[in-house]
Amino acid sequence: MSGFILETKSLTKAFGALVAVDHVDFRLPKGQLRAIIGPNGAGKSTFFSMLMGVQQPSSGEIRINGVDTSRMPPHKISRLGVSLAFQITNIFPNLTVEENLRLAAQNRSMSFHPFRNAAGQPGVETRVEEVLEEIELSGKRGELASNLAHGEQKYLEIGLALALSPELLLLDEPTAGMSAVETRQTAGLIKRLSERLSIVLVEHDMEVVMSIAEKISVFHHGEIIAEGTPDEIKNDEDVQRVYLRSSDAAA
Repeated sequence: MSGFILETKSLTKAFGALVAVDHVDFRLPKGQLRAIIGPNGAGKSTFFSMLMGVQQPSSGEIRINGVDTSRMPPHKISRLGVSLAFQITNIFPNLTVEENLRLAAQNRSMSFHPFRNAAGQPGVETRVEEVLEEIELSGKRGELASNLAHGEQKYLEIGLALALSPELLLLDEPTAGMSAVETRQTAGLIKRLSERLSIVLVEHDMEVVMSIAEKISVFHHGEIIAEGTPDEIKNDEDVQRVYLRSSDAAA
């Protein structure tokens, strides 16, 4: 079996004449924390959508642990151990933190039945407790999700992904809209999670990216124009020209 948990080969997505993702070859070794960066419209979100089966490729291939998932629906991809935390929170606002996580953990359980008490399902309550501790929301387990601060809601979104017990965690703009303190805390959480999970994150905050990523892939016009360590990417002339300098100016 390949040492790569995620591979794409010539992955392409076209919308008419617009090619959003253009023959992308991408390989993620098991256990790596990879960041994807690039200007707006570079193809990052479309790439993520294809990985999760939300959109199907126009051509090319996606493999998760060697399994071809190119035409699989999202729920089957999730069953292979892939979870996505969205940029826009996808929580249940009128349920408590604990209830949100329980629903996600039940969904992973092969014995899930909507009318069965969660306490009777093996591992569900244990997983909820583990995730509450991981995302540091144990003290707010009974709080309605709608009452949480923005940063806490983002943590809960990550928690929903973790409750599915993934091997591969996809994070879409995990620090978007956060304060500086929340951003640092979230970066620390992601780094801790990377000790046991393979992670790919799309992120615009360069301080976060450069501080936690083991490797960075840079998208531009639907293509990967550079890959390397944070230091290599900082010193790449093409990356500076198309992205880093414009990011600094915008900041």
